[in-house]
Amino acid sequence: MLPVLLALAAALTPPALSENLNANCSQVDCEDAQWLCGHYTEPCKAIGPASYGLQLWIQNDYQFFANSTYRLTSRSYFDKPACNVGLAWLEMIHEGSWRHTGGSATVIGKSRATREVVKAWIKVLQSRPCLTPVGSLPPEQCFDSSMAMKAVCPCNGWDWLGQGAPRGKNIAMFCSPAKECPILHEVYLQQLQYFSYSASKEQSCFMAASTEKARGWDKPQNQGCFERHVDNECQGMAYADSAFSLMSRARLLLALVCLVGSWRIDPD
Repeated sequence: MLPVLLALAAALTPPALSENLNANCSQVDCEDAQWLCGHYTEPCKAIGPASYGLQLWIQNDYQFFANSTYRLTSRSYFDKPACNVGLAWLEMIHEGSWRHTGGSATVIGKSRATREVVKAWIKVLQSRPCLTPVGSLPPEQCFDSSMAMKAVCPCNGWDWLGQGAPRGKNIAMFCSPAKECPILHEVYLQQLQYFSYSASKEQSCFMAASTEKARGWDKPQNQGCFERHVDNECQGMAYADSAFSLMSRARLLLALVCLVGSWRIDPD
């Protein structure tokens, strides 16, 4: 009886965080959801190869909150130097909800989750940004960002600059129907996105999200690991959950000890 009870207790104890990298999170609790709450900054990255003649850059900030909501702030740049100093010409903000769905059965050391965008904003930050060409393109050229936005996201005639001051727009609320801003309606709004991740006290590692379950869960592409910054809302969340989990296991072990202690072996 004692070996059986001890085996049961061991099975209910999750692996240490350092062991989660090699754990099958569909079989053991890797406790990723307890550590996801926080703020993550993804470094500047290029979109598309430079051989196209123009290389765009983006920088993303992710915030996962304890109430199962999240915010993604994505800023766009026309070259790496501008991205390095934070001189963005366009900012997009997505807000929605996230949900931990369990451990991944196909990616070792990862859990699965979903996120759904329910709100989206676009803000033009520069009235006349300049394209920095690469390769054999003509010299630097500048363009009217307001006219460009009206072409791809007319938003019922919205003045994207408003007398030169950067202005934003809630796409879901004011830019309907979908034809008023098809790029966001079709790609982001009300779309369920699947992603795989792992999380610890120090950092979280993400796989690229996708609206296709096969690409977000079954065979995801690596996105990167980012340092975890904790705000006041997250303070104590993981610690409390972890403490509760440890207390629950302590009670279980105590109950097992008491059970073993009270187990009577009748003499022959």
